[in-house]
Amino acid sequence: MATSPIPSEKELQDAAYAQAQDAIATARASGASHLTLSGDDFSDLAVLPPDIGSLTALSSLNLSGTPVSDISALSGLTALTDLNLTDTQVGDISTVSGLAALTDLDLLGTPVSDISVLSGLEGLKDLDLSFTQVSDLSPLLRLTQLAADDHGSAGLAFQNTAAALADPRIPGSPKSPVLRTIPSAPPVCLPI
Repeated sequence: MATSPIPSEKELQDAAYAQAQDAIATARASGASHLTLSGDDFSDLAVLPPDIGSLTALSSLNLSGTPVSDISALSGLTALTDLNLTDTQVGDISTVSGLAALTDLDLLGTPVSDISVLSGLEGLKDLDLSFTQVSDLSPLLRLTQLAADDHGSAGLAFQNTAAALADPRIPGSPKSPVLRTIPSAPPVCLPI
């Protein structure tokens, strides 16, 4: 019995890219407002097809769990309100600064460290920075929409970030006097 050869990394990336192109073409033809390029079919998607930028009516995009690192192709998606980059390789989020309609941004588990480009996104309501390298939350001070809503849901999550670990007000921080009484602190989701 012959065994099929194990596909190379390039072959897997090419297949994921082709599937992404197909999904983008389908979204464009149907006028879809939501697009998910996440899951097993896209786990090897390292590069976004440039034609994703033609989906100008797109309001929601999920790229979670992909090895995508460059999101510059998203710069024209000005109607985008929800962007999920959880567990991607995106470290440079400068493209996001031009997405003024953005209300929900998930950066959990990314290598992002600089969030200064978010300071102008005044409509941002939900931001997850958990498990990133962000150490300075001050760019978010002007973002008044990042606050608890009427139901107590927090607009900012930053569990296990450098910022959370350095802030003595956060339970679980090495600088917190509460650390001695709470050995395992719950996730941090606080309005600013």
